[in-house]
Amino acid sequence: MRNAGKPEPPGKQVGKSVLIVGTRGHVQAQWMPLIAGPARALLQCGIPVHILLFSVREAPVDPDLADHVRGVFDRLPFWLRPLTPALTRGLYAKRVHDFDLVLESAFCAIKALTLLHRLNVGAVHFADGCIPVTILFAMFCRCPVVHHCCTPYTCRREGKRSLRDRVVCLLTDWALRRGRVFFVFENAHTSEICHNVLGDLAVHVPSGRTPVERMPSKTEARTRLGLPADGPVWLCFGGHRDTKDYRTVFEAARLCDHPPFLLFAGKVVNRDPYAIGSEAGYTAFRVDDRFIPDNEVPFYFAAADGTILSYVPGASELGGSGVLFDACAYDCPVIAVDTPYFRDFVAQHGCGVLFEYGSAAQLADAMRVCAGGDPERMARIRDGLRHARDTYAWSNVIKMYLVLYGDPFARLAGATSVLYPTNPPVRAVPMSDGQPETVAVKERGVTLTPD
Repeated sequence: MRNAGKPEPPGKQVGKSVLIVGTRGHVQAQWMPLIAGPARALLQCGIPVHILLFSVREAPVDPDLADHVRGVFDRLPFWLRPLTPALTRGLYAKRVHDFDLVLESAFCAIKALTLLHRLNVGAVHFADGCIPVTILFAMFCRCPVVHHCCTPYTCRREGKRSLRDRVVCLLTDWALRRGRVFFVFENAHTSEICHNVLGDLAVHVPSGRTPVERMPSKTEARTRLGLPADGPVWLCFGGHRDTKDYRTVFEAARLCDHPPFLLFAGKVVNRDPYAIGSEAGYTAFRVDDRFIPDNEVPFYFAAADGTILSYVPGASELGGSGVLFDACAYDCPVIAVDTPYFRDFVAQHGCGVLFEYGSAAQLADAMRVCAGGDPERMARIRDGLRHARDTYAWSNVIKMYLVLYGDPFARLAGATSVLYPTNPPVRAVPMSDGQPETVAVKERGVTLTPD
């Protein structure tokens, strides 16, 4: 591994560009955290960025990124539209989703290959998609490839195996031998599990967020959203799925001395808070059954006294929770179920309170703390929220990706380049003499400290 010289000054362009392949970029929930966030962070570093989407018209493209976007198709093909409603419901929903993911990933990968030379691409960043397709892409691509994984990666090597299992294993073995693809997981636990399959190519990089310049006041936010001006308001944010335990939330609200207002914001998928609240006989709540646009998200967190993350056991361990990072970015105290994932995060940053799964009494006590019942503890929680916000700001997280992209991007992170191809484990070491660096690729992950 050679020294890459002195770090480039921030904002100086490195010549090569990064191609972000947003296979599912036309899905609103994936646009901001997986595509727009890293794209803006790279542009702030002075790195040219190109965004490739499967379909442009359906994507919630922001005006400031419109000039950087191109698509495989201008709009969703007519032969694919019937599959879209089936992705979230029905007996064969998972099979339809998997087929759609492979199809869209393949189209995007083929298009990306045709753009590499024309756009002077130095690294390709797949924002989700089908991992075997990404490995096939890497076979024909000479530049580094990074794949952001939203779900665990499995490779069946024992027992009865299908043709697909055998092909996946062959592709995985190729990736391990060549070491030219990094697989990024936001959840450290998932990264550890996938290390058994992907070795040291499985890297833990936390989710990034862009802090807003000015948060609205609680009064301003509640007025805009039409919420009660007085009394505590608790937020349950994100898609409402069967992985979330809302019965305990309603039971805890009934135990409070002053019944709080519960706000459920996000698309109802297969767990309806309205039905559960009505069954519990609780009336002080509202369900905003829609996808919340990025420009409205700060108002929801500013209006709340805290964010409740009430998951069923095991639900958050593999995929993590993006709402956890949203709450920290918007300075909203976290009340989370006591699982290893949330326990480690809260212990590291001190940004909230935990409660035992199914314990309405503990959840009610946590509500009391975050509503101001323990001022000293709340002061520590506020400090923890600021620490987490600074740690997971995109301006900091993007440095971890720059190291994985290799030269010339790694120089902006103040680290030596990652050589491609290479045999794992892969490391990036500091370049400056005696000065601690913020980024280092180690055997199974990347260390990150706030600026």
